[in-house]
Amino acid sequence: MDTDAEVLIAGAGPTGLLLAGELGLAGVRTAVVERLPHRTGRSKALNLQPRTAEVLDCRGLLEPVLDRSMALLPSGRFAGLPLDYGAGTW
Repeated sequence: MDTDAEVLIAGAGPTGLLLAGELGLAGVRTAVVERLPHRTGRSKALNLQPRTAEVLDCRGLLEPVLDRSMALLPSGRFAGLPLDYGAGTW
């Protein structure tokens, strides 16, 4: 294993891998560690958070993800307040 990493990322899920990719684009050497010895076969990402969508959009990767999505929800709730998802730019 390369021990010359500047940043250690715990977890090879969607967040950890996206962070490793973004840091790599900025020239930061990273190491990703995962406690599971192999894939579980279960999804670790059943939804797309707004900030993740913004980052993917900045990299030109949002449209392919949306093209493969199973559903787009028009609205939701946060802390008991209604949210209109249609107000976003994507």
